[in-house]
Amino acid sequence: MHHLSGQGYPPGLGGRQSEEGRVRDVPGGDVETYYEDGQWKNRVVGSDSAASAHQTRGAAVGAGRQMAALRGVQHVIRDVDGEVAECNDYRMLPRMPEADPPKRAPNGCGT
Repeated sequence: MHHLSGQGYPPGLGGRQSEEGRVRDVPGGDVETYYEDGQWKNRVVGSDSAASAHQTRGAAVGAGRQMAALRGVQHVIRDVDGEVAECNDYRMLPRMPEADPPKRAPNGCGT
């Protein structure tokens, strides 16, 4: 699994120590798409195992997006080297009138 230092990440994504002393890069409960052992995978941050594995990045990103939207959390997408390439926020915004379509929070992670 990728355990990176927290350097070079958007605000709010600085590393935090896990129980094993390794650095966690994003807040627990968010969904992370990452590359490991020749596969693109998704996991809920804080979990030691992948929730899904995919042959392509696109398939993994799509599945991770759906997981994050259903959970109402942020979706962190890493590149092959483990650096944060994209971050999307699916946390709930203040309630909108019924006629308005649901919206994602603007900007991305760390907001």
